[in-house]
Amino acid sequence: MCEKGIKSGEVIGVMLKNKADSIAGILSALKAGGTALPLEPDCPEETVRRILGQNSARILVTTREIVNLINFNGNVIDINTEAASSKEMNPLNNVEKPSDAALVTYVLHSDSMTESIVLKHHGILKILLNNPYYADFNESDVWALPDCFYPEFPVRQVIGALLSGGKLVIITESIRKDYKLLIKTLVEQKVTVLDGTFEFIYALSDEEKKRDEKLLSLRYVFTGGETFQPSLLRKFRERYPQLRIINSYTLNGTGLPLIVREVTDEDIKNNLNCIGRPVPSVTAYVMDKSLRLVPVGAQGELLIGGEGAAFDYVGTSESFKSSFIQNPYRRSERLFRTGEIVRRLKNGELELTGGINSKLVRDQRLKKEMEQASAPVSKEVELIKRLAVIKAVSYTHLRAHETPEHLVC
Repeated sequence: MCEKGIKSGEVIGVMLKNKADSIAGILSALKAGGTALPLEPDCPEETVRRILGQNSARILVTTREIVNLINFNGNVIDINTEAASSKEMNPLNNVEKPSDAALVTYVLHSDSMTESIVLKHHGILKILLNNPYYADFNESDVWALPDCFYPEFPVRQVIGALLSGGKLVIITESIRKDYKLLIKTLVEQKVTVLDGTFEFIYALSDEEKKRDEKLLSLRYVFTGGETFQPSLLRKFRERYPQLRIINSYTLNGTGLPLIVREVTDEDIKNNLNCIGRPVPSVTAYVMDKSLRLVPVGAQGELLIGGEGAAFDYVGTSESFKSSFIQNPYRRSERLFRTGEIVRRLKNGELELTGGINSKLVRDQRLKKEMEQASAPVSKEVELIKRLAVIKAVSYTHLRAHETPEHLVC
């Protein structure tokens, strides 16, 4: 990459079918001082070209077979060539700053409109390392990683696992859609950390409870979403009482857990869907249409600030641009309007009331859930897909702990 004359922060596309190669390509781009743009080969050709052009990516790490399908005219680094794979390199100097871009993800509004989300080194690290649950991960953990990085790159799984020294197990699409085979794989690989939509996690637990033996090694399950119903995971929790189920809220496109809360036995008993408080360095507010803070118990729109809104974007969507506003109570802070309707409870947590005040949020969430819950499922899971039970976030402002400055040193 360095021989291509990469400049600090330059966007480098990484488009490979093998996800182990993809992760190596992403880390290589970061190590060279660039910004990694992970792309999925199965993504529509026109969408790929638009994203590459939108981010002025002149270098693409891929294979000749893939690049011929998208008609890319920039510099191609073919990982299958001897020159790309075997040449010795001198030690590289760190040329990036904490405020430089690290990853580019994207949000698809439609077949003809795309927004690129630019995540920075310090933002990713502060959000992940300040997550109270990520502090418990170590080199003995095994993370399950889907083999599809579309429509959202799994930032929290890839970076979270590597930061803690853990192992990543890539779950192919054929395995992910066959829950019997998926459980077999989770058992054989001794997976301890699993992340997915509630539909996906419930379907997995529904299949697992049919087994006589309890063989899963899971320590953590991260889930959530507007249809989350903790009561349906009661039997799963009873079978695995050591399992910590974390309700995790992310913004579409970022892949980062901004608001988290561990599901308690009381939540399961009363079917309470609380997703907790923002992680340190992230702030959350509930405001009315005039951007005034609403009182306890009143409904309003959820707005995210701090590192949760410290990402840049590239695109043409007016609705997306208008989602960024200046905090009327703290002029130095930028807020992102999520479009989700919530209310703050007396204990400081916020309940998502089920309303979504943004077609963009609704469309992207539906697309994500359709991707993860495309396998044959029970009638009960089909019913879950039709529900809109969003609950809770939090309004607080916490000071971030000190963190490393770069994803790759």
